[in-house]
Amino acid sequence: MMRSSLSLLAVLVACQGDKAEPIVVDGPTWDEVAPIFQERCVHCHQDGAVGPMRLDSFDATVPYGDLIRTAVVERTMPPFLADGSGDCNTYTDSEWLSDEEIATVADWVDAGMLAGTAEGQLDTTEPERLEDATHSLYSPEAYTPGGGGLTDDWRCFVLEPDLEEDRFLTAWEVVPDNVEIAHHATIFVPVDTQAAEQVRALDEDDEGPGYTCFGDARAQATLGAIWSPGRDVYRLPDGVGIRVGAGIPMVMQMHFSLPDDEVYVDQSRFNVVLAEESDIDKELHPFVLMNDQFEAPPGEENYEHTLEVNLGDQLKMFGNVDYEGEIELVGAGTHMHLIGTSSNATAVSPDGEETCIIDVPRWDYFWHNIYFYEEPVRLHTDDTIRATCSWNTTGMSETTIWGDDLTDEMCAFLIPAVLVDEGK
Repeated sequence: MMRSSLSLLAVLVACQGDKAEPIVVDGPTWDEVAPIFQERCVHCHQDGAVGPMRLDSFDATVPYGDLIRTAVVERTMPPFLADGSGDCNTYTDSEWLSDEEIATVADWVDAGMLAGTAEGQLDTTEPERLEDATHSLYSPEAYTPGGGGLTDDWRCFVLEPDLEEDRFLTAWEVVPDNVEIAHHATIFVPVDTQAAEQVRALDEDDEGPGYTCFGDARAQATLGAIWSPGRDVYRLPDGVGIRVGAGIPMVMQMHFSLPDDEVYVDQSRFNVVLAEESDIDKELHPFVLMNDQFEAPPGEENYEHTLEVNLGDQLKMFGNVDYEGEIELVGAGTHMHLIGTSSNATAVSPDGEETCIIDVPRWDYFWHNIYFYEEPVRLHTDDTIRATCSWNTTGMSETTIWGDDLTDEMCAFLIPAVLVDEGK
């Protein structure tokens, strides 16, 4: 295996009676792994951050060596699900570890976690904040999640920006009241005044702030934004925004995951930049690619199902856009439930050329996100999308089908797209 130039021959002495025998250990030192931890780990694993342990110094990290090795080798940490190696795509703010980085961390643990000569303490980081936010939105009343003994609670809060004219969402952050319970957030934008009144009625009819929801906003709405712990600020490409109509609210769906019996009170904030139309060159149209035709029988370790659909049909059906022509994808995300194992979406042009949209080799329901490309992916509405997901049904007693409940499954791909010829 290739070693870094900073690798060290460490000579340890083992005492065997009166005889001392030198043992030569060849492996990386803290000098080599520290930059990896600094870039990939510290922002979540420091005092006051979401990670359950500190990894911001040599002394703090060493007790977790075996756990760290397993996590990086199995790619459960850092929790970046989309393959960012370049085989499919590369992404902004990527936390994808290269094979060489994984090997360096694994070798460091195997060699005994050698200290080296570098300073043991890493630099702690401050969360990035959306300093240019135009609106700070939150429920006017605090919510106490977990009613009825729930350990996972999904709640939709209707947030009113009180817009007198259309604006465009270009950047956002979620500032949770309690990082211990804030699992993730999904933001929806009702498509018209009828849908807006529907979510307001749901809020009014449900006791307490917000209303119970799972999967969607329970009204026709566009997916506006996603947030997960560890990622602070999200920004769309320059000149690109998601329309939020005049008089239309936004719906923030919070997933609370409760670790204990403690009572938590939450009034998380959704801070946004809502730009004027004059600042926008292209409207972003988020839509969904959906494989909902699977029937996964029980007892299968890796049941796989593929559905091929027309891209233009999906854009019209789930993005409320009737358009023919070229589009540019600015990113992608996937959504499955608890027994999903992997997912992949590939575009196939009429002449057979294939373009990878997203590849998630190891799905984890608890860390799904949306990933923005370093370079947009150009497709055409005539293209066919090959959407593939796999599931482990060995623990199921009945056939698993599409559904909103966690005991059901999904195979969906979240696609934010720009219409290249829009307005021409």
